[in-house]
Amino acid sequence: MLRAADIMTRRVFTLPASLSLEGAAWALAHRGVSGAPVLDDDGQLVGVLSETDLLEAKVSDGDGEGDDGARGGGAAVVADAMTPALLSVAPDDPVAEVVALMIAHRAHRVLVLSDAGDLVGFVTTIDVLRELAAGRISPSRDLDEVAAAAPLA
Repeated sequence: MLRAADIMTRRVFTLPASLSLEGAAWALAHRGVSGAPVLDDDGQLVGVLSETDLLEAKVSDGDGEGDDGARGGGAAVVADAMTPALLSVAPDDPVAEVVALMIAHRAHRVLVLSDAGDLVGFVTTIDVLRELAAGRISPSRDLDEVAAAAPLA
């Protein structure tokens, strides 16, 4: 049975919470990723910034020129626009549980944390699709319990 550690992305790209949204947008686009974990000044994991978070910050901004730096009023830095809730699994969690969590929360990425709470990787929908395409995950064999754990609405 495949575990989160077997399919996770290990080279984790993170963003500082204090980075400007323009800097974050450039960094995500430059690396070709749709989101990244966010660290505070002490290196602690505090959230995730996604392309959707960036778009919502800019749309709520109106013309793209923020004035006060708060979400809904022109977020200026990553901390203002990120999603603070963290979906996480352990490296040894079965891929089926990771997929169930993604489906239940409509998430495109799940962080993989060590027992000590350190970020060791993340699993994205692309990681799961890559394994499905390669035949290393079988919908009938590996993902049967996903439907029961996270039924599609």
